[in-house]
Amino acid sequence: MRPSLLLPALLLSGCVYGPEMAVLPESIAYRCAEGRELHVRRAPDGSAATVTVDGRDVSLQRTASAAQEKYVGGAWALYLEPEGAMLESQGSVVRAYCRPTTPIPVAPRKHY
Repeated sequence: MRPSLLLPALLLSGCVYGPEMAVLPESIAYRCAEGRELHVRRAPDGSAATVTVDGRDVSLQRTASAAQEKYVGGAWALYLEPEGAMLESQGSVVRAYCRPTTPIPVAPRKHY
């Protein structure tokens, strides 16, 4: 094997691609039950999010969760999954059955 082909082959040999995984964008618009809207802006690193509810911005911080992403702040909790979102305030659901207005992009999952 030529040396110029050996390095790429070695680099690729440890990488395996699995099923596709949703990649949540930095800005997501949702249409929720009863036609209500929910707008989410995520930090580039996913550490924080701002959600606009009834014209008011609420800042939230990411926390550990079984959901793909969960953000909390004060009385608010936002749950984001590739197929939808849910927003709670003081333990009550205020936006439910929220679906993205545009398709969420996917990318191959890499395993090393």
